Amino acid sequence: MRRLFALVVPLLVIMGSGAFAQGSAKPAPASPSSADIVDKLTPPPPGGKPRSLTRGRVTIEGPPTIDMSIQFEIDSSKLDFVGMAMVDKLGVALADPKLNGYRFEIAGHSDASGEKDYNRRLSTQRANAVRDYLVSKFHIAPERLSAIGYGSDKPINTADPNDAANRRVQITNLGR
Repeated sequence: MRRLFALVVPLLVIMGSGAFAQGSAKPAPASPSSADIVDKLTPPPPGGKPRSLTRGRVTIEGPPTIDMSIQFEIDSSKLDFVGMAMVDKLGVALADPKLNGYRFEIAGHSDASGEKDYNRRLSTQRANAVRDYLVSKFHIAPERLSAIGYGSDKPINTADPNDAANRRVQITNLGR
């Protein structure tokens, strides 16, 4: 019984660390596959839809972008085990022939809790950590990847600046 307990407790800690590392007891959103990431980051074909109709207004669509919940150790830019698995999916996607030759921005975002300068600095460090991981493990050319930290300046949930959804890494296709 003691051996079983010694095996189960660390497993539960590892499994639960994802939600608690982000400071939220909410279940994590579904993790995109590498194919999903490729689809989201692939630009439309020439002559595709540059605009869309939204509630009677014409809105210009931005560049292909995906928001990813990449986890790090608490108050650190070190990827945790779950974060590395997510960045591995991103690395496979960026190495896909459909995305060959494109440049990407890796943008770190935080929620509004804490000091603004600290959040911006940490989000920059985290974006750089993702970039460095992709360059070292997947041999993505460094000139294809730029990293920037926005801190809490660009929340995805403007109604609740402290929402965990605002803590994310956003990948944007910048073109060739």
